[in-house]
Amino acid sequence: MSSTYSYIAIEGNIGAGKTTLARLLSERLEAHLILEEFADNPFLPDFYKDRERYAFPLEMAFMADRYRQLNESTVFNDLFGTSVVADFHPFKSKLFAGRNLPEKEYALYRTFFDSLFRNLPRPDLLIYLDVPVSMAQENIRKRGRSYEQEIPDAYLYNLQEAYHSFIHQVDIPVMFIDKREIDFINNPERLESLLHAILREHPRGFHKIEV
Repeated sequence: MSSTYSYIAIEGNIGAGKTTLARLLSERLEAHLILEEFADNPFLPDFYKDRERYAFPLEMAFMADRYRQLNESTVFNDLFGTSVVADFHPFKSKLFAGRNLPEKEYALYRTFFDSLFRNLPRPDLLIYLDVPVSMAQENIRKRGRSYEQEIPDAYLYNLQEAYHSFIHQVDIPVMFIDKREIDFINNPERLESLLHAILREHPRGFHKIEV
């Protein structure tokens, strides 16, 4: 299977299934896979215990890690045109920071972000996995990361609101997948139809995928 897109980013709330789809898509496309290294962030467990105290170092650490991953990846200079699939969009850093940081800290954060990410490659396709908060919480419980088990619904609703605003503002094609309607994990036929629908050439803007 081939793609007209060179850099595909997958986004969605915590527990939406981003990494799962990224792995499936990269395998089918024989694409280079970039997965977010969230487990290496030393502030993450502390953040869920005391958000106000640890939000700024958490977001700075995430931004530094995402920048390093994208900046050090040689695949973007591949002369043979290998596609890239990532389970995060670079703008995710600003989206989370905007929800987690107070105004003055966020202003400082934006300065660093805009300077670091200005010249990095940007996705030419965004896939957004939409899940209700109840489904996200169920997935969070299933994967069993101890520091995530006490995430309140209100925090996930807050992120969902930010994502819904973001996906209507980007200037690339956005493929919106409602996971209540499309089970691509347990249904291989739906996955095949989904991938073909996603990888067609699409104009810029929001597109809801129905298969």
